[in-house]
Amino acid sequence: MDYYQEAKHQGFEPINGSEYRILVEAWLQSGRAINSDTLKQQLMLEYPDVGENWCTITKELLSSEALSQNNRSILTDLDAQEACGN
Repeated sequence: MDYYQEAKHQGFEPINGSEYRILVEAWLQSGRAINSDTLKQQLMLEYPDVGENWCTITKELLSSEALSQNNRSILTDLDAQEACGN
């Protein structure tokens, strides 16, 4: 997350959904997000463009076997909220 913060400070932002995946994964693993609402709100404050990429992010992260059950649940809820399966 520090790399993202430093890059943002220097004027760089992720340019596509896949580039946000690592940020969201780090955010989840840090324990900052207790549910899908807090994950979404916290990241949208820091990175407003992340909202355009939730479906790509959730699809990529949910394909990983490395996620904890809690983080998988957060992403599944977010995926449903964003109607990614539709």
